[in-house]
Amino acid sequence: MKKLMLISSCTLLLLTGCGGGEDAALAAQEAATESWNLYTDAFTQIVDNSNVILSSYNDSMDNLYAGVLGNQQFKNQVKDLVPKSRELLALLDEVIYDVDSSLYEFHSHVLTLVNDQHHLLLITIQEADDDRINRENLRRQYVEIKKQQMDLIQQLKMIGEAQ
Repeated sequence: MKKLMLISSCTLLLLTGCGGGEDAALAAQEAATESWNLYTDAFTQIVDNSNVILSSYNDSMDNLYAGVLGNQQFKNQVKDLVPKSRELLALLDEVIYDVDSSLYEFHSHVLTLVNDQHHLLLITIQEADDDRINRENLRRQYVEIKKQQMDLIQQLKMIGEAQ
């Protein structure tokens, strides 16, 4: 992706320096569209991966409430989600290089969301280790993360419509 952005940028610079105004404007628009498409594809992948983690977490939480899982079993299921969450954080770090400057603020909210999600997993494990799981607080944090996710999806749609 980095090479593709670099090639697009070089092409844009060449067209701007060597071509007419219309060609440069068209090239700039195409580069912006390409950048937008790359970011929205990455964002979709991030949300999809996040949903897999959150769905598994929610299922485990439901099973804890229902008495199907004990604290240690619940902890182990949540612990199994941590590597997937770390992979998601790594993907987010890779995407930072492809973020158009107009999306930096939005991307910072995505970073916060994914880090909050990861923190929820770590807090859950810590509480289970200390044998003091606060189910209501964990559920509230989960719901807040899902709300943030929905807000970001809506924000990105609005940004796309404005372009």
